Amino acid sequence: MNDNQLDELSRQVLKALVADDGAAAKSHLAAGRPIYYYEDPDHLLIRKWQMDAASLFTSVLEGLLLS
Repeated sequence: MNDNQLDELSRQVLKALVADDGAAAKSHLAAGRPIYYYEDPDHLLIRKWQMDAASLFTSVLEGLLLS
């Protein structure tokens, strides 16, 4: 991937993030599946379930996220 393609991809990702209404996350929660999200500046990876239950999610990637 060249620099121009990477710039375009970055623009598309940012545009999608700005326009995100949470529908996919809500759909996963409604189906009984958890969602995962990164909470900054606390550097926490959170696993959230449908009934507002959330827990700290520890994974093998934790060291990478904190570095």
